[in-house]
Amino acid sequence: MFPGERVVVSSASTGILKDNECGSGVVVATPAAVPAVEGGHAAAVIIDAGALTGRGVAGDEDAYRLAMNAVALVRGRDRGGRVCVVGTLAPTVRRGLQSVDPEAFAREELAERIDVGLPPQTRAIRIDATPASLATIPGLDIDGVRFDARADIRINQPTSDRLWLLCSRGVAAQVVEKLRAHLRDVSQAGGDPLRVHVDAELDLSS
Repeated sequence: MFPGERVVVSSASTGILKDNECGSGVVVATPAAVPAVEGGHAAAVIIDAGALTGRGVAGDEDAYRLAMNAVALVRGRDRGGRVCVVGTLAPTVRRGLQSVDPEAFAREELAERIDVGLPPQTRAIRIDATPASLATIPGLDIDGVRFDARADIRINQPTSDRLWLLCSRGVAAQVVEKLRAHLRDVSQAGGDPLRVHVDAELDLSS
């Protein structure tokens, strides 16, 4: 494919090349091991782009960040720089790479999160406990209204031992205080422990 060109590999397992170490030729690198070269690379081919997408609601952001790290090392279009993406990416990620505009990508991602009520529009609280302990959470109340009856609290339980609360920012502080009081009551009663993580990285699949 590249007759006469030197091919070098940069990765954690083979050794990460230092910037400007590879000179001319072809660099095969993992996303976090792409070395910079003076004047920028002539081109970059991002293979199996879908593998860049991480888990959770920040998965598209992970893909964009990793891809942009490589794109940023390619010389500008006005100097002949080219980037080719092979694989499936979310439309927002693909548009962000085409425009090379991180700010526009961030605005679009934020608008989508607001539309569906995900952080930072809301605050995510993860609770890990036994199924019996988790069953008590929806029945907690604020001003006499149970969590599971409030429009400003969404409850998601992807597994038997994990529950997520997505709270509007206006009620989040009250939810946290109610959970703290509940934890104290459970501890004093010798019940099964609950682990509460406020502003946890959201992954509704687990």
